[in-house]
Order: sequence, then structure tokens, then C-alpha cells
Amino acid sequence: MAQPVQGRDLTGHVTLTPTEGSKIPVPLGRGALTDIFSGIWNDNGQSRSVAIKNYRLALNDPVEIVEAVNRRLARESNSWLGLHHPNVQQYYGHCSDLGLTIALISPHRPNGNILEYMTTASCSCGDRLKFVKEIAEGLKYLHSQKIVHADLHCDNILIDDQGCALLADFGRSKKIGVPGFSTTLFAGSTRHMAPEFFLKEIPGGGEVEQDTIFCMATDIYAFAMVCFQVFMGEKPFSNLRNDYHVITALHDFCRPEATPVVMECIPRPVWDIMCRCWVEEPRQRPSAAEVVQLLANVSAQ
Repeated sequence: MAQPVQGRDLTGHVTLTPTEGSKIPVPLGRGALTDIFSGIWNDNGQSRSVAIKNYRLALNDPVEIVEAVNRRLARESNSWLGLHHPNVQQYYGHCSDLGLTIALISPHRPNGNILEYMTTASCSCGDRLKFVKEIAEGLKYLHSQKIVHADLHCDNILIDDQGCALLADFGRSKKIGVPGFSTTLFAGSTRHMAPEFFLKEIPGGGEVEQDTIFCMATDIYAFAMVCFQVFMGEKPFSNLRNDYHVITALHDFCRPEATPVVMECIPRPVWDIMCRCWVEEPRQRPSAAEVVQLLANVSAQ
């Protein structure tokens, strides 16, 4: 039996915010399979601005697809429920009256994701280092709760009203040791995915197994690529045109290069940590707790 969607049932208390100049609400953002809308939650007479996550389905989609999406939403709500950390996006609850499937409700973050924020705000190297440290703290917390994010990239990192980084979007997350919390193998941002996703054997020995490949070490690899994008303002492997070329490069053990331009933007101690995080052998990557400790004494100077 499928697990129910967890958390507070806000059905009947959340409304979509109309979009000026449009007869229907326009999404704030779009994922591969989801739309994010703005809305208002009437919380016992107090209006709260919220983000509404809906899966993009059509009225004529088979019932099996709708049921599969609801199972996925149940997994996401189970991962998200009970997480409380300054660097993890809060989960309010869910609604069943705002689309074809359950909608997940969280605080609206007007600053958007970290990339959107950095294009509108003047962010120094020190600001970017602060974000990287906060992302590491959020990841350390998730891993302490036995949760693998499994889709860590800059689109899934929000900035709150205080200018702090928040890990968000647990649609592909996995709870270590809990059956049913697995995700599809080739999902997510290819440029942030560890090379073992695309290999038949893990360096150091052992075959790749879909049930175990999503692990904390793959989050650590993704963290290194996030660091690169935060400091550089461009995607990893931006010189490669498409995902096929990225996968080919990973087969050739390629990583971002320490060019003079790169080293002008990324503090040397941070680069050294990144290099440890994206090593080929997953078991040699540091833990999130170790990354936090390594970053603790790093300054932007």
C-alpha cells in the first residue's frame, strides 16, 4: 500500500495568487516535471505567502501516472517532514484542491534561487563563501538525518529574506535504510551528477547498483560542482555543449580545470576542498561533516 502524503493538510486554506495580465496563474519557476506557483495560506487568520509545488499533468493522463506521481509526492513529503534547520527550506504541508495531484506547500522565497539572487545582488567572494558554508551546513544536517538529497544543484538552493542559503526540492531524495525511498538512476542535473552514475563499475571495485548508487558521496560530488558554479557564475563544464559531451568527459575522468581565471575567483583552500569532493573513488570523498570542518577556517582573502 502506498504511503500517504505526510504533514499538515492545508486543503481549503491555500489559494493561488493571480498573475497580473493573465487569466490563469503563471508559474514562478519550472522544473523538469513540476511547476512552482505563488499563493496565500490563510493560517488561522494570518496570511502567509507560500510556494505551491505542482506536478505538470494533463487531464487525459492515465490514472497510473497520477498514482505514480502521488507516490513520489508521498516519498518527498516523508523526507521533508520533520526537517528543521536554518539552511533547509521549511515544509508547511500539502493541499489536494490545487491540481490533479497533491500540491506541496512551503514558504515563498522572493529572492529566488541562488543563481537568480547573485544576478541581482552584488555578491563578493566573501558572500559566495558564506553561501558555500551554509550549503555545506544544510547538507551535513540532511546526512545526519540519513537523507541523501540526490539532486543538489543551484536551482534547488534558495535564498531567504536574511540572505541565507536553503537546500530545497526533495523530490529525488532518499532515506538511507528505508525501503521505497529510491529514485530513478538518470535523473537530475547531469553536470552535477557523480561519474559513477554513468559507469558500469565503481572505481576501486564493485558494480554500480541502482538501489545503492544514490548515497552521501554522490551529494558530496554535487556539492563540489555547486561550489564551482557559485564562485564562477557558470555551470560546470560550460565549454561542453550538451549532456552527452559531459558524460563523455566524465568517462575520461575530466573535472573543471584550475585555470588562472578560475583561481582568481575561487579561494585556493576552497578549490582544494572541491578537489577532494570530486575524486573518482566515492569512498575517498569527505563526509559533509568533514567539509563543514574544512571550510570553517577558510576566509575570502
